[in-house]
Amino acid sequence: MIREGKTPQITSAIQTGVKEGMIDMDSSIRKLYDEGLIGARAALADREFVEKTLNLVHTGLDYLYPQLDALGLPYYPTQANFFLIDMARDAQAVFGLMLKKGVIVRSRRGYGFPQFIRVNVGTAEEKRRFVAALRAVVAVIEASPRATA
Repeated sequence: MIREGKTPQITSAIQTGVKEGMIDMDSSIRKLYDEGLIGARAALADREFVEKTLNLVHTGLDYLYPQLDALGLPYYPTQANFFLIDMARDAQAVFGLMLKKGVIVRSRRGYGFPQFIRVNVGTAEEKRRFVAALRAVVAVIEASPRATA
């Protein structure tokens, strides 16, 4: 999704593992710690920030999952700030259609999942924009099964 403002980002190094598929945040943080890239105290010192972030992620997932259910789109539930949606068609085409709506998703074709997109949870406004764009894209797909970007 489009990121606005100064929302802290988790580096791409902890988002996915090519050989392992999706990995959870705890495992990712542990790996970075083991590699000496972060310190445990620095990662866990700000409990208020950690709790606020976890709350935002889970609140966001609680909003997004029913929206996807209503559209009939299968997804993989997560504890992370991103997840995969099975679009049942070429994810690169979905990427192009979403981009035309001003929303960025990521195709997982390069990871061996050609029909899946990866979506970040995002802010409340980003989630609303994502759902509206996804509804429009699904309508295009349903109206024309060969819709492309």
